[in-house]
Amino acid sequence: MKSILCVTDLTDSAVNVLGKTTEMARALQAHVVILFPYRLIGKNYSGNMAKLREELEQQAHDKFEELKHTVSGLDSLTYDFHPEIGFPVDQIKTYLQTTDVDMVAIGQAQANSINETNSNSLQQLIAHSRLPFLIIPEK
Repeated sequence: MKSILCVTDLTDSAVNVLGKTTEMARALQAHVVILFPYRLIGKNYSGNMAKLREELEQQAHDKFEELKHTVSGLDSLTYDFHPEIGFPVDQIKTYLQTTDVDMVAIGQAQANSINETNSNSLQQLIAHSRLPFLIIPEK
């Protein structure tokens, strides 16, 4: 196994998702790509979008720095953290098309939220993917 794509929302419940992904990556000697998909803002924002993106990505990196210290064993792995603008399913698809990923891990609450927001789009992605998806309960 080469790498695991771990999709996170950076909430407190993400600690368990990152923890379970870390356990699996250690066992499989895999690299972890941690993806934080986010939306910039609605169309009513009139400020500098580049500055907003920079601020949001800095906040994401700061939050990830806080979270990673609570995930046992993460520091012993190779991993990358990527905040990316867009809908989660679109970003997952992009990563699956452009990187050598062997598995996708995502929290159950985030998976449910994606399906509720985008009409079961994650379920459709899973059904049409050649890769295993690990849906991890947050507790």
